[in-house]
Amino acid sequence: MKQNKLNILLILMIFVLSLVPQGVTAEEQRNSDSGVLFAMDIVPADLDTEQKITRGEMVKYIYALANFDVYAEKDYFCDIQDSEYRTYINDSCERGLTSQSSNNQFRPGDTITFNEAVKLLVSVLGYDIKAKYMGGYPSGYLKAAKEIDLLSGVYTTDNAVTGSIMLSLFINALETPVFAETGIYSDRTDYYPGEPLLYVAYQMEKVSGVVKANSRTSLAKAGGVGKNQIKIDTATYQAGETDAEEFLGRYVTAYCKVDKSSDIREIKYITAGRKNVEKKISSGLIDKRSTLNTIYYYENSQTERYKMLSLISAPYVIYNGVAAREIQNELLFPLCGDVTVIDYNDDGK
Repeated sequence: MKQNKLNILLILMIFVLSLVPQGVTAEEQRNSDSGVLFAMDIVPADLDTEQKITRGEMVKYIYALANFDVYAEKDYFCDIQDSEYRTYINDSCERGLTSQSSNNQFRPGDTITFNEAVKLLVSVLGYDIKAKYMGGYPSGYLKAAKEIDLLSGVYTTDNAVTGSIMLSLFINALETPVFAETGIYSDRTDYYPGEPLLYVAYQMEKVSGVVKANSRTSLAKAGGVGKNQIKIDTATYQAGETDAEEFLGRYVTAYCKVDKSSDIREIKYITAGRKNVEKKISSGLIDKRSTLNTIYYYENSQTERYKMLSLISAPYVIYNGVAAREIQNELLFPLCGDVTVIDYNDDGK
């Protein structure tokens, strides 16, 4: 019989009256690593991820990504007068993100190519000066993009950009340090990567780790943190309007608003990471031979073949949302409800 071993920092959660409480937003967020882009209104909620993105759309979305204001009043192209993206396109030309063509057309309704999208993002991040030195458009911009990991995890079968590809590029861009001036001299201007775009544009930071405590309890049984707070690894965060407290015991990625003057970090978006492996078992399907070291269970009430989960010697036990004071095998057999086993780092050991 093959054993599934769920090891280090495994948490056993037992809920005798209800299922694991989950907010609607958390369920939606867990299914999308790009959910922060929707939560921050960088892209619209109804974005079709399979639909190809137009040149006009991309400029508008990039302005939202970089949190740019629009100042341009002059028209730089002859075919955008009736376009909803007119002000963004004109401003992008003034900023040097786009340039006028020989026929003075922008073609806002045309599908943007992958090379064009990469050029825009590299320019927004300040690396166009390096891209020009590395060969210009398109090869230099692609080289620069690869160097700063802008293309990490981004795959395309043609030169078009779908909503899905755009989201992947945008997530990478938020984590990329902005290339900015660090000194101006008589013979040169120095540039150096600074803060990530996420902080430059939104004064936010990204953190990842295990939720070790919430306002109700902690994995260490030492009590929870303050009201509407959670602890990710060793740092405490304000949960804000999110349901961050419901992620206890899970590996998460959170995007937090940072106030460096007070050292307060408020979570604006949180999602469970892909490392989490969870197995939820109805209490009625757990065999009475089970202990807190080995759980024997059945997939359903019709099968006679059991399965096994081998646990670490002293798993954390959360009973009805609170750390159990005494860890006993009897906790595996509530009259109703579920037992959820969590391996937050998917090590399978």
